[in-house]
Amino acid sequence: MDQFKAALIDPLGRHSDIESDILAAAGVDLVARKCTTDDEVVALARDADAVMVVIYPITEAVLAQCPKLRVIVRYGVGVDNVDLAAATAHGVMVCNVPDYCIDEVANHSMAMLLALNRRLVPQGNAMRLATRFRLAPMGRLRGETLGLIGFGRLARAVADRARGFGLTVIAYDPYAAAGPADVRLLPLDTVLAEADYVSVHVPLTPQTRDLIGAREFALMKPTAYIISTARGGIISERDLAQALDAGQLAGAGLDVWEQEPVSPDNPLLGYPQVIPTPHTGYFSNESAPAIRRRVAEIASEALLGGIPESVVNREVLAP
Repeated sequence: MDQFKAALIDPLGRHSDIESDILAAAGVDLVARKCTTDDEVVALARDADAVMVVIYPITEAVLAQCPKLRVIVRYGVGVDNVDLAAATAHGVMVCNVPDYCIDEVANHSMAMLLALNRRLVPQGNAMRLATRFRLAPMGRLRGETLGLIGFGRLARAVADRARGFGLTVIAYDPYAAAGPADVRLLPLDTVLAEADYVSVHVPLTPQTRDLIGAREFALMKPTAYIISTARGGIISERDLAQALDAGQLAGAGLDVWEQEPVSPDNPLLGYPQVIPTPHTGYFSNESAPAIRRRVAEIASEALLGGIPESVVNREVLAP
């Protein structure tokens, strides 16, 4: 059996026996160290056949110094931290784990929607301060409209949950051919104008960066809420703060941020109508080992000559 090397790129150098055991069975040696600069990444991955990466940016500058590299596997769904064009030019497959943490993120999105609807955070704050809480406005939820931005598997999982609460579901996704009969696919502007809750579920790409900004907030109902468990940068945080100040919408639930970790002086943390969480929607006791297992399996498959189903840059496979 050929011997391969896989480099795990993580700011904390974390790994577990799950990855090590799966890779070892495929003849792959795993190396992992704390990496916070390109020089440290290249020193670890220069002679690697596979890179397994959490959040560190894998750029052209890094790829050019890793001539043996055959596959990059991202710990998660999004691959916005990998230069896909550069990877393709270097003949490197880029893979993600598209079926990872669907239940967790869908539940997180729905939990934010319910907390915003019932205004749980301001109620709790009012109790702690022994001040009176004004109940209105607080809709019944049943019969209200949830607008989904993106209609992939995660958004569809949110739609399944929303139906149980009696919400009408509409969606915007220019790449979705069709959805369930009870979900109308509509233009983005129509979804924003009709929805009482807008939940974002698209990847961060050059086309979706700042997809929701000042113009889009102006289309929303002043009683509406926006939720994002997708990626920071899809919603303009500056424009969101201005929209909240102007009363153009009622509040927001954000699990993802333009800059992570989030700075304590981020203005949105000071808005009582904003529910902030620190990009934890993916987590559960079950999802943590699952992602380690799947990344190691995908890397092993690629190094042993297979083509993983989750190759993102499919053009790299062209003869």
